[in-house]
Amino acid sequence: MQYLTIVSCCLLLFFSVSCEKAPEEVAIKAVSLSQATAEMIIGETVQLQVSIVPSNATDKTVIWASSKQSVATVSSTGLVYALSEGTSSIMATAGGITTSCEVTVIKGFVDVSSILLNTTSLYLVEGEQETLKATVLPDDATNKNVEWSSSVPSVASVKDGIVSAHKEGTATITAKAGNHSAECLVVVKPKVIAVSEIILNKNKLVLMEGEEETLVATVKPDNATDKTVEWTSSDESVARVSSSGKVSAIAGGAAIITAKSGEKQAVCLVEVQKRIPVSSVTLNKESLILEKGQSETLVASVFPIDATDKTVTWTSSNPAIATVSNGVVKAIAGGNATITTSAGGLYATCEVTVIVSVTNLVLSETSLTLVEGQTSTLTVKIEPYDATDKTVTWVSDNPEIASVENGKVTALSGGQTTISASSGSHSASCVISVLSEKDLDLPHAVTVQLNSSYGIALYNGNRFYTKKVTIRNNSIVDVYVNKVESPNCYYYSYDEYYSSMDISVPRIVSINSAVGTIKAGKSFELNLYCTQYPPSSSVIIWFKYNGHDYKITN
Repeated sequence: MQYLTIVSCCLLLFFSVSCEKAPEEVAIKAVSLSQATAEMIIGETVQLQVSIVPSNATDKTVIWASSKQSVATVSSTGLVYALSEGTSSIMATAGGITTSCEVTVIKGFVDVSSILLNTTSLYLVEGEQETLKATVLPDDATNKNVEWSSSVPSVASVKDGIVSAHKEGTATITAKAGNHSAECLVVVKPKVIAVSEIILNKNKLVLMEGEEETLVATVKPDNATDKTVEWTSSDESVARVSSSGKVSAIAGGAAIITAKSGEKQAVCLVEVQKRIPVSSVTLNKESLILEKGQSETLVASVFPIDATDKTVTWTSSNPAIATVSNGVVKAIAGGNATITTSAGGLYATCEVTVIVSVTNLVLSETSLTLVEGQTSTLTVKIEPYDATDKTVTWVSDNPEIASVENGKVTALSGGQTTISASSGSHSASCVISVLSEKDLDLPHAVTVQLNSSYGIALYNGNRFYTKKVTIRNNSIVDVYVNKVESPNCYYYSYDEYYSSMDISVPRIVSINSAVGTIKAGKSFELNLYCTQYPPSSSVIIWFKYNGHDYKITN
């Protein structure tokens, strides 16, 4: 019963629905896209939006299509994919209405990822050229232009990849594309200029064993690329040659020295003679005595006679005493020197003594007058000053009148004798006159009168004159001033043999010094300079002679 009830209800429902009216369909009147054109770069996507009018259209299904799917494709939702360069119409169809968007696909900018050169090094000769090839990646890079440059254009330059070698050296060639670059090291070698000739400065050498000589090779032309010279000897037991051309004689014989440069060569014949050593050296004299200024030639003998090298050298141990040149010895100054001659490592000597003889003697006095008991010392000047032996011998012709010792003369008794001084073969003499005290005329007092405001002179009688000390037999005496007494005068002396001597004398002062030596009959003048005119008191001049005091007063 229940089952029937259910069936009845279902049938009632079916008939109820079937009797309702079907809904009215709404058609699409217009279809449009969000953009009519689009410019895309390969790889890009663009979402197109479709608008349907009316918005309540019954069927809003859209069907998408591309007119050229190799350029661009479109998904079922309107997403456009740019695949390659070109144009394509992207079409949208709904309700039988179609609209489209014109899509233009361009390549876009593709960066350079790398640049490669066909080589990283080049070796060129001056004047040569070679082309470098650059590969820019990726292949579809937007800008594949290559910029070329050289680090040293004077060595190697580049243009459009063509490298030109100019002169010897190195340069780096750089190829740049975008932000990437590649380098090539270029080494330029000089242009090869072959050697045309080699010339030696000698084509024959004659050497003694142990000798050396350097050969000089000249390579032509001057600008040959490689002027290196190789030296060789045909027999190194006879002669050897260094890399610089120095030939060394080893042993007697002959050898050929070859100098080679490039493909050219030159030769020199070397003859080596056996060396005969020196066995002895002698001089014709073992000693010499020469006067200063003299010369003498020494003769050296070298044995054996056929010694290879008989060259002798000469030296002096003291050239300030004696010099030597080619065996000629010259005496320079007094003393000793050793002259040496040598040859082949051996030597001989000669002892040279240079003497300087006395040529003249000069005594300080040629005549001298003394009083018994008086002494006087003679000095002697020996010429030349550098005489070797300056020993002086003193002799008195009459030692009882006057004796002499080392030039000191002592008067013993009245008379006359000669004192002689000798050195070498030369001598000089002095005549000594010895007087007794009774033979002397002693000075006597004279008046002193003011002569002017500048001086006081000795005065006798009514005329001015200089006091004369008269000695018999033209003998010589020493006059001494002992002291001067004056309150305001000063003393100085003068005579025709001695220069003036100014001595300040206050009041009474003892002078006690010799003021001159005069001959008999000659003048001896004493002057006083006074600050007061006339002197305020008397002036007393004291003389001391032969141990006794004498005075001159006004």
